[in-house]
Amino acid sequence: MRRSKRGIALGAALCVLTLVVSVLLQKAGYLIYLNSDMASEIILANRQAQTHSLVQMDWLYSTEIHSVHMNLFYALAFVFTPSYEAARIIGNTLVFVMGMAACAGLCSACGLSLGASLCAAAMLPLAASTVYAENMTVGGYYIIHLVFGFWGAALWLKAARQRRKRNTAAFAAICLVEGLCSVRYVLCFLCPMVVVAGLDWLLSSGMRTLRDTHTRFLGVTLAGFALGVLGYAASEVVYPRLFVSGVGGAGSFVFNPLDGPAMGQTLWTVFADFLKLIGWRGGAALFSPEGAANLLIVAVLVLGTIATRRVYAGLNPEDEREWTGRRVMQYAAAAFFVNLFCFVFVQGTYLNRYLILAVIFFVPVLAVVLHGLEKGRLRGLLLLAVCAQLALSSGMMLRDAKSAEPHAQERGADMMEAADYLTENGYTHGYGTFWNVRVMQERTQGALTFTGVAPVETE
Repeated sequence: MRRSKRGIALGAALCVLTLVVSVLLQKAGYLIYLNSDMASEIILANRQAQTHSLVQMDWLYSTEIHSVHMNLFYALAFVFTPSYEAARIIGNTLVFVMGMAACAGLCSACGLSLGASLCAAAMLPLAASTVYAENMTVGGYYIIHLVFGFWGAALWLKAARQRRKRNTAAFAAICLVEGLCSVRYVLCFLCPMVVVAGLDWLLSSGMRTLRDTHTRFLGVTLAGFALGVLGYAASEVVYPRLFVSGVGGAGSFVFNPLDGPAMGQTLWTVFADFLKLIGWRGGAALFSPEGAANLLIVAVLVLGTIATRRVYAGLNPEDEREWTGRRVMQYAAAAFFVNLFCFVFVQGTYLNRYLILAVIFFVPVLAVVLHGLEKGRLRGLLLLAVCAQLALSSGMMLRDAKSAEPHAQERGADMMEAADYLTENGYTHGYGTFWNVRVMQERTQGALTFTGVAPVETE
């Protein structure tokens, strides 16, 4: 009992510590990473708070209707503060906490103690790279996906393993909501589930019946996937009739030509971006903090691969928690390879930030691997390498953000001078291109509002 309390205290302390580091990075990196896409989300949230309406029919969304997205939490933050920056930090931190709770719940379902689950969840707010800092920690683009991803996976495995109607209903509901939110949820979360369940059914031995565990697993998964697709189809049909803005549909997706060199280049780009995402810094001197972080990344990848093979082989599929651990490991692999397939074979599906959703399930997998290893040299070395790499990389990100903050302020000085001139002379509304005016609107706390225009060449 004493050890359990110590573990919970350690896990809770690590969660608080990493959230504090995340907040510090958000404050230091606010002006460094702020762009009009980020600003649009917070401006929408302020509009929702001012009009007391969470649904904005006449808002021009860039690609997808944000029905359940970060703007809802930013709008909630505006209840407590008029500051755009503070609302962003409060909203991001709140959803990080929700995502960490969902991750801890998934880890607990795999047999980890609450303390160990909290320690694993504490990894999520730490930014080891610029890509993660810009798109998660500060931008907040995919923080909400942590909640849906981990919570949906936990409900999926519960519904498949435990024959309870409420689990099945909860899984069906979250699949439907994910489909309504975005096609990205379907591709990144639901399709990998079908891959795992389908391979399990095909590779299982013996005669299949409608009630055996393999068939039930596949049936539950296909039902959830069907509801996700139904939700997405409904959004494609209903949303354009309700909202001024259209939605970014998958109907425009087309396959890449079968070009071997081009596909090979894409694979190499994805691999290089993966290393950068977890903190790799090219051109770093060997005997430097950056060089040490690179060596630790190599150590984590090598030791992690060895440990994962050993633990996966030792998990007993007849034990409920070990069965869940095996499924989470399979799911993480399927999520990565489904995304990789899209990156290589489907046009317009790859940006380096899209890798974040392809690898988030490696966090609970790492927790399962460390839990499954017997106490020994491999476990100690892997744990040490992971902790050292995260601490060093996130510390360097915070250091770099603080050192770049004065330059970011200088870079925006002209904008703020212009904003001061306009407000002093009684201007409140203007026109400009998207990539300029949204940032100015956020930085003036909405004192200046704008209509975005697209320049058109004329005679």
